Amino acid sequence: MIDPISAVGIGLIVGGLSGALSAYLGWNRSGEPFDSRKFVDGLATGVISGIGLVFVNLQAFKEATDPFTILALYGTIAAGALGADFVREHVSSIVVKPKEPTTTTPPVNPKPA
Repeated sequence: MIDPISAVGIGLIVGGLSGALSAYLGWNRSGEPFDSRKFVDGLATGVISGIGLVFVNLQAFKEATDPFTILALYGTIAAGALGADFVREHVSSIVVKPKEPTTTTPPVNPKPA
């Protein structure tokens, strides 16, 4: 059994680390120069989602009796924070980037008269 304050504190840390990992992986994949604003966005998203996921699972933390269950709960929080940052990053890039038309109309060839 873990008290709620400890669960929230560890969830904050796990979420922050997951958000930082997600931001690092996104930066490493992009090949762009490092942008601290994007890194802090990933970190903040991880912290917020980590805290939120702890509150959602608070009853499970109270009822957890063995260490494996607690580790599984924190693994779920880490995966959720990674997923939340991944979704936030991709949704914001979809909204911000201009799109090319996805449909084209073939040229119209008038019939000779």
